[in-house]
Amino acid sequence: MPVFRPLIVAAVTAATLSFGPQLAFAQSTPAQRAEALNNEGKQLFTGSKDYAGAAAKFREAIVLDPQPKYYVNLCFSLHLVGQNREALSNCAIAEKNGDEEVVAKARKLSAVIRQRMAETGDAGQANPGQTGNGSGSGQTGNGTGNGTGQTGNDTGNGTGQTGNGTGTGQPAGQVNGGTTAPGYYSPYLQAPTAPGDYMWSLGGELGLFRNLSIGNEEAYNNGGPELRLYANFMLGDTLGAQGYFDYGNLQGMGGTDPLQVVDLGGGLFTHLKLSERFYVTPLVGLHLGLMQPDPDESTALVAIGGRAEVGIDWLLGTRGEHVIHIKPVAFNFYGAAQDADPLDAGAYGLDEPGTAYTFTVGYSYRFSTPFGSSPLITLE
Repeated sequence: MPVFRPLIVAAVTAATLSFGPQLAFAQSTPAQRAEALNNEGKQLFTGSKDYAGAAAKFREAIVLDPQPKYYVNLCFSLHLVGQNREALSNCAIAEKNGDEEVVAKARKLSAVIRQRMAETGDAGQANPGQTGNGSGSGQTGNGTGNGTGQTGNDTGNGTGQTGNGTGTGQPAGQVNGGTTAPGYYSPYLQAPTAPGDYMWSLGGELGLFRNLSIGNEEAYNNGGPELRLYANFMLGDTLGAQGYFDYGNLQGMGGTDPLQVVDLGGGLFTHLKLSERFYVTPLVGLHLGLMQPDPDESTALVAIGGRAEVGIDWLLGTRGEHVIHIKPVAFNFYGAAQDADPLDAGAYGLDEPGTAYTFTVGYSYRFSTPFGSSPLITLE
């Protein structure tokens, strides 16, 4: 017996490793298995752009747990493989049974599908591709349909009043088998699909504006409040441009009025991925610095400056649309300010270059649509 004990232990271990995942899946509830299939479908949809494969996964999920959101996902997938009529049927089910968000999404998707069908003369009954597919109609019999494709004709079955049916292939430029055919453009295919992907964002931050070398040492204290507002626009996968507004305030000392500093500028940044939810984002920028040392005057001293920062981004939400920002390393630089009658830059020590350090914490919201466009439809 001792001779065979290692073999028995090895066999049990191998069986556990081989069948453990299947047993765990089998022991899960139908709702859990449906959600797992839905996630697999979304991965096929967004990852490999296999819309037909994604549709199959969503169908399986519906069999196990007919959630309205699965019908929306199936509707979306079927639209992208050209099966628009069936897509509309599934959107109708979601629209009838879903919550407010799902209903709104189903209605919008249905409207887009109908518009696409009207533009292309699409009856929604056949798919183009390597082999043509047809559909027919008839209560009692089979119909034969001709499909368009590279290899010729196919045969389809359907139902209808007459027992005869015909099928026609969709116009050129439709989507086939999860790929985009030449001439077909869908804005949905351009939507970011993973956390961290976005097209533009709006954000704001609050923090400390610390004086390192701005103005006369005896005139302004070391720190004050800082406010930053900005908009980011992605130029590529990781490169983006930012337009920003900064406001800093340094309290005066010895009877000196506070110094208010406003920066209007722009910069370039890049997102460096640490993990799916954390990024490091360095930025360099140029700005026009407006310095107001006398609140009784309507004019301001003007200086050309720059900004350099390194921030940490923490992505929240299903798409990473909510972002918490921490900027532990950030410096604002200012050249010598120009006199602006009646203000004399030298009287405040602002005729020399200066630097400020800022530490801010903030929030931004990321948009998955091109600037100025309506929201894209995303999977549930």
